[in-house]
Parts: sequence; structure tokens; C-alpha cells
Amino acid sequence: MTNPVRPFPIVTVGGMVLAPDGTFLLVKSHKWHHMYTIPGGKVDLGETCADAVVRELKEETNLDVGNVRFVHLQESIFNDQFYRPSHFVMHDYVVDLSAEHAKDDVRLNEEAQEYLWVRPEEARELPINKELIHLLDHLDVLKGEGCHA
Repeated sequence: MTNPVRPFPIVTVGGMVLAPDGTFLLVKSHKWHHMYTIPGGKVDLGETCADAVVRELKEETNLDVGNVRFVHLQESIFNDQFYRPSHFVMHDYVVDLSAEHAKDDVRLNEEAQEYLWVRPEEARELPINKELIHLLDHLDVLKGEGCHA
């Protein structure tokens, strides 16, 4: 059975999980044709985007996070890197790895096949989706303006 294109955009969140050593978490997902991206997912009805990113990160990685900061809004409209035609309105957040968790506490659910902790400049050398490239570019602009995510 095929999945029809929805007649409306899907509201999603993604979380760039920062570790104390300056690295962030990437997951490789079959949904993104085995490219790396940040973990995230759909916002539930009645849920704030900030709450959704905390929940999605817990579900997908088993990690608790804190210091949730909204950093970017972007759209992904029928990106051929995604496994089916979809229109996403993506709310990107930067979050800190909870002090109660170590980087090796990651336990992926079925949505991702592997994970890496990388520095932003290292991420650009990997097969990453367009949306992560846009997020990294946006964070570079903010950094150039003296902002800290």
C-alpha cells in the first residue's frame, strides 16, 4: 500500500543535541535514504514544539535534554532525499545533553540505524540531508553575529 501525499504540511521538530565537549548527535536514518540528520519527529496535537522536541529525542535516542533553544524554522517541500513525498514545516532546536547522561547512553529506536557525535565542521564531510545543511548554515550566521546557540 502506498502512502498518499497529505493535503497539508506536517509540523515537525528536530533537536541538535550538544555534548559538553562541543560535539553534537547525528543519526543515520533509512527515512532519509541512509543520510545523517538530527533526531526529531512530528508534533502531537496539543503539544508545544519545545515539548515535542524533548519527547522525540527521548523516544528516538533515550537521552534526556535540557536548555531547549529554538534556533531555526525551515520548510522541506517534497525533498527527494526523504523516502516519500512530504511537506514539513520544521522547527529546529539546539538542546544540551542532560548531566545525567553520557554520550554512550544513546539507544536508538527503529527510526535510525546508527549514530555519531561530531563537530559541526565534521558533519559537513558526511552524507547529510539538505535540511541539516540549512541548519548548519544558519548556525554559522548566528555565530558570526556573536550569538551563542
